[in-house]
Amino acid sequence: PRRPALAKVSELIEQASALEKQGQTAKALAIYRHILPHLKSAPAVAADLSLKAGDLTLKSGDVGAAVQWYGRAGDLCASMGNAQAVITAAGRIQNADPDRVDVYLTLGKRMVDAGHAGPAVDVLIEHAKRAHLEQMLAELQPLSGRPSEDIKPLVVMLLEGAVASTAAPPPPAPPPEPPPVEP
Repeated sequence: PRRPALAKVSELIEQASALEKQGQTAKALAIYRHILPHLKSAPAVAADLSLKAGDLTLKSGDVGAAVQWYGRAGDLCASMGNAQAVITAAGRIQNADPDRVDVYLTLGKRMVDAGHAGPAVDVLIEHAKRAHLEQMLAELQPLSGRPSEDIKPLVVMLLEGAVASTAAPPPPAPPPEPPPVEP
């Protein structure tokens, strides 16, 4: 598909915003869906529009699709290392689907994987607060604001422990063999 020029994209965003204000959410959402594939070189704009698309989709009652839009925004923000935007996207995911308790942890891990361990700390602190993980919170707080290269090994180690603790418990051990019966 041809890439619309930046001016055209801005014009379309303004048009969608006006439609939104008029309550024409389906038309606004259609415009956002049209624009988004053309924003690969503008991930911050794509993330913002994905959040808007999620909000409009949620208004229409489609929780699953809204969560997907919010997840896309979260992934884009994680790849850019934007902790505040990741926290915003994760909050919207959790508000739409309260069972997604792992969303902050998942997006924090994606940030670390993308080389943004420093900013990921704030997202992981949010996870620890929401999950009432006092020990994780105590270990993360001193790392906040420090450069990624200084803290990445510590954050990776904390993540490995956090992911292991959210995994399914191992199956119970089989019962012991009964003693042999003597003849």
